Amino acid sequence: MKRNVMIFLVVVCAIAAYFLFVKKSPKETLEEKAATPLVAKTNTAFENAYGDFLKAYDQLKTALVETDAEKAKTAAENLIELAGTVSVDDIEGDNEGLLHETATSFKNLVVENAKLIAQTNDIEVQRTQFENVSENLWALTRTVKFGGEQVYLQHCPMAFNDRGANWVSLSSEVLNPYFGNKMLKCGVVKDSIK
Repeated sequence: MKRNVMIFLVVVCAIAAYFLFVKKSPKETLEEKAATPLVAKTNTAFENAYGDFLKAYDQLKTALVETDAEKAKTAAENLIELAGTVSVDDIEGDNEGLLHETATSFKNLVVENAKLIAQTNDIEVQRTQFENVSENLWALTRTVKFGGEQVYLQHCPMAFNDRGANWVSLSSEVLNPYFGNKMLKCGVVKDSIK
């Protein structure tokens, strides 16, 4: 009888030790995955394509600074075209596919809003869509951890009836795309990525 109790206790202790030290609960596994940051690694081809993509965005921003709707349409079309050269498949270090999925989503949103800019000659509609392009481009740039030139997030607190709006810039100099010459220097640098 004592032998059976002893064997029972050993088995119970072995099972407890297994669950305590070896097997992790699903909740612990999910918490560990969430706590482990995903780090994007990109190659030279990606960096070059993304750099060109950012320059196309900068041309769009410049057209809006100049309050030139026709030039903004052309720049938006160029941005859409160059989005096709940015391959999220070149992002490494993404075993779960989350970075690819997130980057693809932001890139698609940039393209959708750029299409709306390319379809109109109304500068105010273009500026409204540009805000969406800018927010999604900034999120995309942060997601892919762009390693090229420094990129700035700038903010105008007075845009859209004092609601405020952001844009991305390749320069720390503030040139406001929401007001153009009316309030060219209205804005501040909020953040940057290098």
